[in-house]
Amino acid sequence: MRRRSQREGSGMFDGAQPSRGICLAVILLMLVWGLTDVRRRADIDTANIGAHRTDFTVYTEAGAAFFDGRDPYAVTNVRGWHYLYPPLFAILVAPLHPLPAAWQGVIWFVLSLAMAGGCLFECQAIMRTVLRGGEGVRSDWRKIRRWVVVGAGLAVVFPILDTLQRGQVGLAVLWPLLIGFRLILESDGWPRSFLGGLFLSLSVTIKVTPALPVCVLLLGLLAGALRRDRPPPPRQRFLHAVGGVLTGLALCVLLIPALAVGWQENLRHLEAWSTRVATNERRGPDQQFNAHSVRNQSLANAVYRLGNWVEHAVGGGPDDRRADNLAPAGDPLPMDAAIVGHMVTAARALLLALLVSVAVRWRPPADALGQAAVFGLACAMTLPVSPISWGHHFVMLLPGALFVPLAVCAAGRHRAAQALAVSAAALLWAHYASLELAGGLAGRLGIPGIGMALWCVAASLWLLRRPASLSEGGCRVPAVSDLAEAARGGSA
Repeated sequence: MRRRSQREGSGMFDGAQPSRGICLAVILLMLVWGLTDVRRRADIDTANIGAHRTDFTVYTEAGAAFFDGRDPYAVTNVRGWHYLYPPLFAILVAPLHPLPAAWQGVIWFVLSLAMAGGCLFECQAIMRTVLRGGEGVRSDWRKIRRWVVVGAGLAVVFPILDTLQRGQVGLAVLWPLLIGFRLILESDGWPRSFLGGLFLSLSVTIKVTPALPVCVLLLGLLAGALRRDRPPPPRQRFLHAVGGVLTGLALCVLLIPALAVGWQENLRHLEAWSTRVATNERRGPDQQFNAHSVRNQSLANAVYRLGNWVEHAVGGGPDDRRADNLAPAGDPLPMDAAIVGHMVTAARALLLALLVSVAVRWRPPADALGQAAVFGLACAMTLPVSPISWGHHFVMLLPGALFVPLAVCAAGRHRAAQALAVSAAALLWAHYASLELAGGLAGRLGIPGIGMALWCVAASLWLLRRPASLSEGGCRVPAVSDLAEAARGGSA
């Protein structure tokens, strides 16, 4: 029986496994793309600096600066772009700096391609754990599988290609985040929970944005640990996971960089990052990027762009496309009013309150599907809540696009689940298509940013309505701890 349950979830998301020939053909095509287009974009032509269209040289240039006495947060690549992350990532990629820029881009492309495969593997492993929850959830998955797999694939295909082409870090952030969650989800003792915490801390150290799903995961573990009707294991799992996160942060923020550049130098660089980037309200102009570009689809900028477009198109106000300039001339645009910022802050606070409510409701020992859905929702919530959400940041939508619709379907809301699966893909396709065909019209209207905020609200409300044990729906999905106990009993 145990072998049978393992086989049931062994395919690609419990479906037909792609043939080896198809997989090899896709990998070969991607490698050809990397050796041609990506390599060309990463090359430096002194006669045409604008043709250099990769961000990876930002990281390697900053990495070299950590070791040659320059200020890593002041140096730029040939395009004038600055390094914006904590020290660790630049230090790790610094050995690639002596290579020609074109080959730096190719090497990072290959590594990112491998990490994309790692993300798919981890999602499959998490889904396998979820589908072991009972025949009820497997039946729901068979009903919604094509919608979810196709919808999630379409939602993240352009962000993933964007990440690969531009030498971004999104996959390097998402992969350890998924590993950490899977280890904690499947944990039945301290090694997995502690190791999961280590991987979670690595994501946060590369880029601060994943701190939201990490904190939400720990909050859910804490809420489960505080239940008096539960035995010690939930409390131990929480303590081990927190211990892993704190140990990982100490290693990745302090010890490893200090071993590379020295203790005092690392502290100085951390202070520079904190003051110039993390807490700098003018980090956009100071770091030479335009936070009001149509490509930034955070909730704050989506509202900013939509309001300015409405005032221009309906009220005869100033051209909203002035915001496309890093330093727009003339009077402030209508959405520069302070009241708008306060309203957006309130909306973001509401999103976070919804997320916290969902996390507490779905605390362990809730079923594995519920925990995966909360984690996916938290990853998706980083997009509207963060002040910066470029198109490639939407790789973070992958776990939410997979697990949230399935959780909604398991509550008997099949049409709502289908709508969540389709709408996520529609938002991203509208955004990328308009960038190429309509002058970024979807971005000017704030469709992806506002749409993603509404997607998160709808998902939160459906998860709050869904019974935690599915007993009201006639089928209880066992908790992960129950699955582990059953497995130990079966092996005995």
